[in-house]
Parts: sequence; structure tokens; C-alpha cells
Amino acid sequence: MLRFLLLSLVLCLAACTGSKKFSFVHVDFPDKSPSELASEKKSANPEESAEYIADESEHPEDEPVTQFEVAEAEKDSDEVYSISEGYRPHAPEPQNFGGDGKITIFRNGTKEKITVTYRKKDGTYDHDALEKINHIMRCYDDDSEIEMAIKLIELLDAVDDHFGRKGITLLSGYRTPEYNRKINGSAKNSLHLLGWAADIRIPGVKASRISSYVRNKYAGGVGYYPYLGFVHIDVGNVRYWQQTRRRGKVKRKAAVKRKAAKRKSSKKYTVKSQPKKSVRKQARKSSVKSKKTSSRQTKKR
Repeated sequence: MLRFLLLSLVLCLAACTGSKKFSFVHVDFPDKSPSELASEKKSANPEESAEYIADESEHPEDEPVTQFEVAEAEKDSDEVYSISEGYRPHAPEPQNFGGDGKITIFRNGTKEKITVTYRKKDGTYDHDALEKINHIMRCYDDDSEIEMAIKLIELLDAVDDHFGRKGITLLSGYRTPEYNRKINGSAKNSLHLLGWAADIRIPGVKASRISSYVRNKYAGGVGYYPYLGFVHIDVGNVRYWQQTRRRGKVKRKAAVKRKAAKRKSSKKYTVKSQPKKSVRKQARKSSVKSKKTSSRQTKKR
């Protein structure tokens, strides 16, 4: 039903605009509601996915990472959404995920820091505090701002509270379309363009733990990037992806190194240093020398 409504909306927009073209990407609609997915998750073994995530060797979270590295890592991910020309989807409705309404955000690179109470006691939102959050999550290229989705802010607040209120380190928030096009390989229709996504770290907390926690919230998309040590969080459709490139090669190389070290330490596999020249070449030379000596002796006789 939802797909039919979206299709009819697209046809209406196309009819109104005449020859205007619309470009879409695939939208991954979940077959089940978030509540159904959450109940299935509780019945399954919750530690199975956590063990799989923690198996990756992570990039140290205290080492710096650039905007270009983050966007380059996300180019093959599932963080895209349907965006048409001249049309901006409505932001998702705000949702309280258990945060206290107060959040601390560090901006990567500029050393900016804010601590604001964006949600009042009566459940309404403080407009001035939200503007401060929009400013610190602005685009890194030209400082352009956008109204960040309140649902995303609520989710980041819950993450911050769960891991000890250490503050969220923001690697990437809003991106303008112009800046997004400058980055080679970045997702063309990224949720960063809508203000629905953020790439984050938390000081002293592994990215695998953050990823596992946000996945259990079923609030949107979660991308885990162990090779740069960050997590992509958005409030689009419920889905998950993980950066796994180079994993097989790393495991194979490690296995080869272990076997080589084991052989080197074992007496059974100790090999004496071989002569530089092969046995065949030495045999040939000795035969040639013997022939020469025999021919010389015959000549003397």
C-alpha cells in the first residue's frame, strides 16, 4: 500500500512539472514493522551478531580521520535514500529513545564543543538549542546549515547517555550537494544531504559497541566501518551494513605468518642453508671438467 501511494505521488509530481525529469534510487522498504523486527531480535540470540561485529580489527578511535576518508568509505554502503529533483522528503517524526534531553557534541577538526538541553520538561523542544545543534552539525565545506532531523538528535542523545555521557564526536553531519559532488565516489543521494544522518565516534568506546546498541533501537540505518573506527547513524529505513573489505586477505596473511613462525621455531622444520648453485649445475660442471682433463691427457700421450 505504501509503495502504491509513493508511486501515485511521483506520477502526480511528474504530471505537474511537465517535462521535468526525476531521478530515483532504490528504497529498501522493510517487509516487517520495527516492532515485529524487535520482537524477533529478542527471541533470537542477541550475542551472535555482537560477536560477529567485534571480530573485526578496528581503527583506533583516537586517531584522526578526514571528511574525504569518511565519504570514500561510505560510497559502497546502503545509506542512500530516494531523492528527486526539486523535492525534499518530510523529516521523520520526533521520537524519544530514552535520552535525558541533554547532549554534548564535539566537532571533529574545529575543536568546537556544545552542551545543550534541547528538550524541555513538558516534552517540547527548545528552538535556540536546536539551532546550536544545527550549527555544529553544519557542512564542513562552506558552513551551510540545515534543520537536522529531531529524531536523529534524540537517537544521538540516547547513544550519548548509554555510554556514560562522554559526548558525541561528530565526523560528518550535514553535507551540501555541491560538497558531496566534490568527494570522489560518495553516495549521490545520501541521507547526509537531508540532515538525517551523522557519522560519529565516542571517546573510549569501540565502534562495534555503538553499532550493536543502535541496531537494537530499530530507528533507522546503521553502518559499521571498522577500518576507520566510526559508525554511520541515520533515521531512514531500518537496515544495516558493515564494511568487510580486506577482511579475507588479512585473515589469510595472518594464517601464513603464524605457520611460518611455527615452522621456524620447530626443530623438525629447520633447514640448512643450501648452496647458491643447484646440484644439477654442479654436476654438469664436474662432468665438463672431467671431459676436459681426459682430453688433455690423451693429447699428452
